[in-house]
Amino acid sequence: MNRSKAHREISSKELQGAFSFSTGELRVENALTLAPGHTRQADLTAAGWDQCDSQSEWEASGVRWVSIWGRWFSITAHFHNKELTVIDLIWRDGSLLKEDWSATDEDLLKEKKTLAKLISTKAETLAVATSLGVDTFEFDWGVVSVRADPRSQMVTTSIHYLKKAPS
Repeated sequence: MNRSKAHREISSKELQGAFSFSTGELRVENALTLAPGHTRQADLTAAGWDQCDSQSEWEASGVRWVSIWGRWFSITAHFHNKELTVIDLIWRDGSLLKEDWSATDEDLLKEKKTLAKLISTKAETLAVATSLGVDTFEFDWGVVSVRADPRSQMVTTSIHYLKKAPS
C-alpha cells in the first residue's frame, strides 16, 4: 500500500480514542499515545495522520474522525521544536456542520457550554476560569480550554502541555 492510500484510509477511518485527565495522554486506537516527551511527529506520520503544516520550528499533523467522550472530533497535534505542545479537538457534530457560515454566536456559546460541561463531568473538576468565550481547566500536566470563536465559527477544545522546568 502506498503512503497516500494509507493516509486516505486513516483520514476517513473512524478511530477510537481515550483521554486521561490524570496524565494528559490521548490514546488513539491501541497503537498511538500522544503525550509530551513520548510522541514524535514521525509517529503520527507512520500511523497515517495527515501532515497539516510545517513552518520553521512548528509542525502539525491531524486526523478527521476520532471518538472521544462519546463524541466525534477532528484532531490536530502541534509540535514546537519537535516537542508535542498542543492538541486541538474540533467537535465534528457541532457548529462545524454549518458549512454555510450560518452558525450564530448563540450556537457557538451553546456548543462551548456543552463541551465544557462534558469535560467538567469527565475530569470531575470545575473550570478555573470561565468567560463568555473560553472555559479553562487546570491540571498538573497542563491546561484544557474550550474556546468559542465567532470569527472562525468554530469551537475548539485545546490541550496545552506545560513546559517542564529544567532539572
